[in-house]
Amino acid sequence: MPITQSFAGLSTLGFGAFPGADYEAIATVTLANSTTPSVTFSSLGNYQHLQIRGIVRNTRAAASTGSDLSLRLNSDTGSNYVRHRLYGDGTSAVSSYTAADSRMRIADSQSNSATSGIFTGFVIDILDADSSSKNTTVRCLYGAETNSLGIVAITSGLWLSTSALTSVTLLDTNYNFVQHSTFALYGVRAP
Repeated sequence: MPITQSFAGLSTLGFGAFPGADYEAIATVTLANSTTPSVTFSSLGNYQHLQIRGIVRNTRAAASTGSDLSLRLNSDTGSNYVRHRLYGDGTSAVSSYTAADSRMRIADSQSNSATSGIFTGFVIDILDADSSSKNTTVRCLYGAETNSLGIVAITSGLWLSTSALTSVTLLDTNYNFVQHSTFALYGVRAP
């Protein structure tokens, strides 16, 4: 399977490549002069896979990585989400598992007390988004600088539902997303 894929005529490498398909830009949300607790993409169309790329920072004042960037699929608030995470900060590596959660905690959201202009960067892949015969699987690669200690992590999640996706909501667990947080949604149609 090739690693290099085509994106609007450009060569791309990496974690988010889908074999034999091209990305289609669907929608982008950038917070201009406001904060918001969530961003929702709806009317997703007939895409086999979805990808969300972005940068995020939250309103938390305490000095720390922040809080969780989470997903809710089809507005499901039931305890139907599972997550695995492998996380490293240059001095230690940590793995964790969460089951029966009311949201899929997919990444850390950078707190507003971090160095000015520092955001968490992330790429989220939502696999088989249009399938109504299997549970939806999600994977995410993210990283950030946290006041001289960088982090990088990979997470995977599972939505315990066989419904095809009609909406994806990104939310911060306890805080709002701040100005300049950006979320871009892409789709890959079945070959």
